[in-house]
Amino acid sequence: MIKTIALPEDLRPLLEHYHVDMLVEKHEGWGNRYAKDPNTRISLIGDFKVILPIWHRRESKIDIFKIAPSTDGMLLTIYLLDSTYIEQDGFVVIAEKIPNTDIYVAVIFHNSFWVKELWTRSHANKTLLGV
Repeated sequence: MIKTIALPEDLRPLLEHYHVDMLVEKHEGWGNRYAKDPNTRISLIGDFKVILPIWHRRESKIDIFKIAPSTDGMLLTIYLLDSTYIEQDGFVVIAEKIPNTDIYVAVIFHNSFWVKELWTRSHANKTLLGV
C-alpha cells in the first residue's frame, strides 16, 4: 500500500517542466499532467517522496516491490505491483529528482508483466532457500 501526502502548492510551478512517458494497459500518454492535476500528491515510497501518475483510488492496492536509487541519487528505479484488478499488474518507474528538493517525479511509468514474474521468482527463491 502506498501512502501519500499533499503536494505543496509552491512546488506546482516546478512541475511544469516535467513530462511523463506512460504506457498503461496498452494506452500511451505523455504530458505534464502533474502541474495541472489538482489531485497530484506525493507518494511515500520507502524513504523517498515521489510524484507518481497513479489514480488515488488505487493507492491502497499498489505495493512496492523494489527501489533502486542511482549512485548519484538523482534517479530512482521503482518496481510496483498493482492488485486493483484480478490479475496483478507490474509497473516500472523511472523518477528524476527535482533540483534543490527531496522530491522525485516519475518521468517514465510503464506497465510491465515482467515485474510480476520477478516478484514471483523472488518469493519462490526465498521459499526454496528457507528465507
